[in-house]
Amino acid sequence: MDERRQVLNHHLPSRALAHQTPLEAYPHALHSGRSYRPEWEEEFLSLEKVCSYLAQGRWFRGIRSNGCFDLGGYRYYLGKHFAHRSVAIGFDPDAMALICQPEGSEDTFQVPIQGITKAELMGELAVLQALPVYQLALPFSLEAWRPLEYTHHLTSMTLGDLTQP
Repeated sequence: MDERRQVLNHHLPSRALAHQTPLEAYPHALHSGRSYRPEWEEEFLSLEKVCSYLAQGRWFRGIRSNGCFDLGGYRYYLGKHFAHRSVAIGFDPDAMALICQPEGSEDTFQVPIQGITKAELMGELAVLQALPVYQLALPFSLEAWRPLEYTHHLTSMTLGDLTQP
């Protein structure tokens, strides 16, 4: 994967970028400017920014015979009387709701949006963060050095070392 990323970013020009490689077109993209640690990502995730971004969108879906449509892997119900129509969908960040306008209707309906929590947006990372940490993070800080040294001493000891005065 590293080799593929290297080729795609450094050596493969793109017509969309005026026949430049991505890093020729956007050299500042080489590094984000901050270190990546999965356990830090929740702190950086802003639900306000997610909602602001979603508010700019507009989606269109078909309503099935049971009155439901799917968006983002979640199922929403509008009613069987809207079956076999399409629905235009927007997002209201203040109400945290989808604004749905079925085809042929002047009325709009608010449906609470699903899946807009940090845990749901982060997926399995939230589950991994709840697990106990058994490996110290690299690079080691001064605060992490002492427990590491204790660990080395404890793992090199034998049962006899622990029972000797």
